[in-house]
Amino acid sequence: MRDKQSIRYLGFECTEDGGRRLDFAVIPSDGSAIEVHIDVEGPHFTGADRIMIQEAAGIGYLKMQELCEQGGVRNALLVRMTAIDIGRYRQVVPASRRQRKGSFSGAAKAEAAGKQHHG
Repeated sequence: MRDKQSIRYLGFECTEDGGRRLDFAVIPSDGSAIEVHIDVEGPHFTGADRIMIQEAAGIGYLKMQELCEQGGVRNALLVRMTAIDIGRYRQVVPASRRQRKGSFSGAAKAEAAGKQHHG
């Protein structure tokens, strides 16, 4: 049986290429937080298939959930978000949320705060 874990979005840092490093804390049932970073390269924020800065955190959160389900969080403290990840997780994030201004607000914030993972 896997330990119960919670995932928290902590914020982001800008990277040299115009991308973002998303910071997450994964907190297993023993309470010892593991900080995991997801790098989203600058080119993902430009062009026809670009993601908006506001949706990056939600997509990153879904990627973190998958990592926890696969048991890979303890082994991967820095993860790169790929175009495949963006395409897969973007479909899960409601379009109305992608169109809102503000980062990770309203229902998305409540949803993220209430989510815990059994991983």
